[in-house]
Amino acid sequence: MYSYFVSDCDNNLLKQINEIEFEDFKSNKKDLDKFSNLFDCYQNYKESEKIVKHYIQNVDKYGTRNLNNVFRTCKYIFMQNIMFGRILIDNVKSYCNQLNRIELKRKILKFEDSDEFKMLKLLRDFGQHFSLPFSNVKIEYNFPDERTSKIEPLISVNELRRNKNSNKQNRIFLQHIQDNEISIMDYFEKWSIKLDKLYVLIKQDFSSFISKDMNNFIKNNILCFNVNSNDYIPIGLSKTIFLEQNNGQFQTVEFIPFDEMALFELFY
Repeated sequence: MYSYFVSDCDNNLLKQINEIEFEDFKSNKKDLDKFSNLFDCYQNYKESEKIVKHYIQNVDKYGTRNLNNVFRTCKYIFMQNIMFGRILIDNVKSYCNQLNRIELKRKILKFEDSDEFKMLKLLRDFGQHFSLPFSNVKIEYNFPDERTSKIEPLISVNELRRNKNSNKQNRIFLQHIQDNEISIMDYFEKWSIKLDKLYVLIKQDFSSFISKDMNNFIKNNILCFNVNSNDYIPIGLSKTIFLEQNNGQFQTVEFIPFDEMALFELFY
């Protein structure tokens, strides 16, 4: 005779559920894992976004006397941001193909037609073969506070053209850029906004095909625990047997893990 529970990382059996609920969650887990993957991609991007903004706005803490050091740091933090942004986009497109989400795929293609997403792709493709070609930097200095309030790194368009023949889309996009230098901050701020909007569409799309019963199950049996608390954090469903010979303990015979933060993000 099996019993079924929501359990935490310490093997505490937090809440009892029934077999149908256990099996239903198990059958939905493959799709829920796809959202967990996109959730992780988005969290990685947002973390890299914070790092870029913090550096740009607090550059004096890192030193600005040696511009080569500024460029080296920018090459790293912006390339990290660019890679995570493209990883998110590519994973969403893969999700659409796997689950045949035609409408969301159409919206993604529209996003990719924007200049900021074209620049994101151009810089990703360039950065995979060369380091990002920062050629200059604008510095805003706050004289009353005697501190640099902001920097604006500039990228050489001529350097970007070195890789123009590697991709037809990049070559066409480069033909429309007339300036010799471009501000990466202008594009960074725009593609950050677009990626936030894309993430909202992802959540809406997932919510549209998850059944009402599964929605209610997750809310009533998993999200009922405060995921921001360290007391009891649900991490999976346990199928158990009762061991009378071991002082009435339960032994787990099957465990279905989940990402509690991803579920909280999707269903709360």
